[in-house]
Amino acid sequence: MTDARGEIPFTFTAPDNLTAFRLMAVAADGSDQFGAGEKRLTVNKPVMAAPALPRFLRSNDAASVGIVVHNNSDAAGKAIVTAKADGATLESTQQIIDIAANSSARARFSAKASENAAATFEFTVAIGSDKSARPGAERNARDSVRVTVPIDRPRVYDNRLIVEQALPKNGAWSGSLGVGADVLRGESSLSITVDRTGVGDLAPGLRSLVEYPYGCLEQTMSRFIPLVAAKDLANTLDDPSLKGTKAGAFIKAGTAKVIRHQQGDGHFSLWPQSQTYPHLTAYAMWGLTVAQQAGEEIPSETFDNGIRALQQWANKGGVKPDGDGAVMAMGAYVMALRGKPDASLNTRLYAVRSGLPKWGQAFLLRAMKKSKADAAQLAELQKLVEAGITVDGTRAIVKEAAGKDHYHYMHSDIRASAMTLAALLEVDPQSKYIDKLALGIKGARGKAGDWVSTQETLWSLVALADYGKRAVGGETLATIKLGGKQIGNRKIKGAEIATFKLVLGDLPATADKLELAVDGGANVSVRVREARVDALAPIENGFTLKRSYLDAKGNVTRSFKAGDMVTVRVEVTAPETRQWVALVDPIPAGFEVVNPKLAAGGAQPNQPVTTNPDPWARRWGYVTWDHQELRDDRVQWFADNMRAGSYQMTYQARATIDGTFSAMPATIEAMYQPDVRARTAREVITVTK
Repeated sequence: MTDARGEIPFTFTAPDNLTAFRLMAVAADGSDQFGAGEKRLTVNKPVMAAPALPRFLRSNDAASVGIVVHNNSDAAGKAIVTAKADGATLESTQQIIDIAANSSARARFSAKASENAAATFEFTVAIGSDKSARPGAERNARDSVRVTVPIDRPRVYDNRLIVEQALPKNGAWSGSLGVGADVLRGESSLSITVDRTGVGDLAPGLRSLVEYPYGCLEQTMSRFIPLVAAKDLANTLDDPSLKGTKAGAFIKAGTAKVIRHQQGDGHFSLWPQSQTYPHLTAYAMWGLTVAQQAGEEIPSETFDNGIRALQQWANKGGVKPDGDGAVMAMGAYVMALRGKPDASLNTRLYAVRSGLPKWGQAFLLRAMKKSKADAAQLAELQKLVEAGITVDGTRAIVKEAAGKDHYHYMHSDIRASAMTLAALLEVDPQSKYIDKLALGIKGARGKAGDWVSTQETLWSLVALADYGKRAVGGETLATIKLGGKQIGNRKIKGAEIATFKLVLGDLPATADKLELAVDGGANVSVRVREARVDALAPIENGFTLKRSYLDAKGNVTRSFKAGDMVTVRVEVTAPETRQWVALVDPIPAGFEVVNPKLAAGGAQPNQPVTTNPDPWARRWGYVTWDHQELRDDRVQWFADNMRAGSYQMTYQARATIDGTFSAMPATIEAMYQPDVRARTAREVITVTK
């Protein structure tokens, strides 16, 4: 009810935010009269401090850090700014600056980044009014701000397998850690795994997937599927980001991202809005089915559209005994897995079974088993699959014939071996090849405990996790000593996996002798992950790479002024055609990448320019960058296919913070042939005021 003047007073407490609010009111009487109004309300303080910092730093960067002081009062004065830093060294800790009424001024402090993982800066400002200020203007004229900035540290990690051994009942092992003097002990770790299944030492492979730096459809799937298919193994990671409900959130976010890669034709693309491929569709349908069976909610139309797309594609051109035929076999397995087998497709694939790649034969075997096919056909197909296994003593592997489309399907012998192991575990768990394949796949790991690519690692983990689920009874007590002192003691029952992970910096530097003992027999493995400072030497293996920084006149330079626009030019030469290529250029901490999509008119990112002298190459182009990412600390491009030739990519950045900054090496790699790579040298960029 209004008062006599038609007004209604009211009060409210605004949120404790320094921002602007819009207040809106609507009034109506009992008949047909109404009205509305609004008022803008700005909440500020007499003095406010806004951080003026780089988004990140690199170790030993020298940067100008500080704040912009906003004096929102009608009184001029002197601003006393004090600074503190943890993780960086400041040349001074206090400045006094003159600041006019209703204006702003910047306080700068010279800082040098440490070798810590982050630096925290805290700034406090207080303004005292001058003689012309009105009384009381200096009251509450204070503010402070605290910001933590990540520090990127150039590191190289060496993973050493000290022992991987099956110990008998009342068995023991002892040996030396042999940690070098140049190892950064605080960033290095000792991992000990004890289990009775023989697959407990797979955690490094799973960790490599979770920490993989890129995020295409395949790599997103490879991150979360093992968390679903190998939950017991995932629990050994001791990763805070995957504890409790966080693992479920991680999986849910992964499935949502994969679904966004489905395009209008029902097929899936490697990157959002890039070209679709049937083999990615089959892979996505399999992974999302695994997630759904584990309890994730997946829209039914995602499966309907994906399966329909696979069926239409498979029926369009007939079945051929090549990579596409293997993809069709994987699609047939997914259909059968979802309870909708395609008998016609199975029959057509069976007719060309001998010519299919071995990984396609493995999926066809699973598809026909799920479809309850004729027993004689199953036996014949299993015989064909097993004939493709090469046995060497106690180990076995599937050797796939290399074809022109080998890398298009992200394929390898180890991936085929893992797919074959999974098929035999499903069709004939008593097959004499199962144990040998498991040993062959495990034996193909690198020093870090993972395989060559994300595809190898994913399929190997899934197959070996199934292998490890076979019934294992009994228990064992594991006792661990270092330097004669007990550091671990745990009882392991059945298929449980026990992992002991210790930071070397928390252990006595003189303690070197490690002792393991089990009373009931177990498989044990010991790995040391040693961190060292990366020398950042240039690399050329399958690519050549060059990076240049250009000023406004097009001159190559490493010195700029704050506010300058910088053109970064990256030049790539590929002697051979490569597929699934990633190009990454880290930016100096004193730069900010300019996002061209934010420009007036919505300009698109600069497109790569081919410098191949062949005019037809220039006309048609030899590469399409299918995906680009502008990050705080780097720019990334990805190409599904890069034909042999020379290419040039440019982007723009603005020099924003004065100082001396490391420009870390630009890198390029074939993601599923990571040894095919190149990187430039480290450079130093100077930005002046």
